Amino acid sequence: MRLLLKSGVIVDPSDNDGKTPLMTASHDGHLDVVRLLLQSGAAVDSPQNDGRTPLMLASQNRHLDVVHLLVQTGAALQSQDSEGRTAFMIASLYGHLDIVRLFLQSGAATDAHKNDVSTSLI
Repeated sequence: MRLLLKSGVIVDPSDNDGKTPLMTASHDGHLDVVRLLLQSGAAVDSPQNDGRTPLMLASQNRHLDVVHLLVQTGAALQSQDSEGRTAFMIASLYGHLDIVRLFLQSGAATDAHKNDVSTSLI
């Protein structure tokens, strides 16, 4: 990754679904790659075509260290995907208590609702 970035590759290319390297690294929990991409200027909140962000992908897959780094880097806690879900709602849905706690400590809104008006509590 370092070699590629030093050679001048584009940091945020996306595929047909809008998926970027940061999204893949966040989804798979590759903390060092996430850190390197962010340091190289990757867009922390760039969404896929379905609206999911790297923070949502890391939250869904219970990558607490990646979620923590993304939050520290300024990832938007209130971003919503195409269904209206936030990263907090996704972590709640999957029962990732450690990530839910992190979001609560970071000031995530607990009253957001999906397009069908269900909330994190529901």
